[in-house]
Amino acid sequence: MSRVCEIAYAFYRDPLSPTKESDLTPTDRVRMAMRSYFGVAANFAVLYYFAPMAAQFKVGDASQLASFLEAFYFSGVTLATLGYGDVVPVGAVSRTMALAEVFIGLLVVVVAVAAYIGAIKPPGDDV
Repeated sequence: MSRVCEIAYAFYRDPLSPTKESDLTPTDRVRMAMRSYFGVAANFAVLYYFAPMAAQFKVGDASQLASFLEAFYFSGVTLATLGYGDVVPVGAVSRTMALAEVFIGLLVVVVAVAAYIGAIKPPGDDV
């Protein structure tokens, strides 16, 4: 969970910082933000699957995630804020984690990617 929070904090701090601490171009930063977005999905999938959370999810008639693929699916659906409803967090821990995943995902996409894309100048644009 600390890695996920570290990613979120870095992408919150970087686009809003008046000074840049690295020589990455805005295009490189967008690529890194998108890779991190998928990394957040994978990290939360690991948390959902391996964390000892018996009866934290409702999946059909089951009370837990049956496979890592199912955990990754839930993580992706949550991060994209789709919410199909076929996998539902029912415990306080799983609901809190899902909420944190949505906020972190929005932070990476909205703040970081928008700021980085706004910094990219089209070829020939010297203004």
